[in-house]
Amino acid sequence: LYSRRLSVVIGWVVMGLAFLIEGALPLVPVVIAVQLLIGIGDTFVSGAHDAWATDEVIHTDPSVDPSSVILRGQQAAFAGRLVGPWLG
Repeated sequence: LYSRRLSVVIGWVVMGLAFLIEGALPLVPVVIAVQLLIGIGDTFVSGAHDAWATDEVIHTDPSVDPSSVILRGQQAAFAGRLVGPWLG
């Protein structure tokens, strides 16, 4: 559980710094290098976020199916992606 949290934190920090660098230096070589950093950060976050959520659900209420919770979260994220641009 601890390493999953750490992995998510490392991933978001790496991606956040990469976006800051990309915004500060909008040059093609820098953007290419930063995209590699974003890929590395996303690798840290991709599976660890779902695994961390699953562990939290299992430890909070063992009778709840973690896959249904993950599905609800993905549905909410999708709805946000649909509504967000209209609100923006």
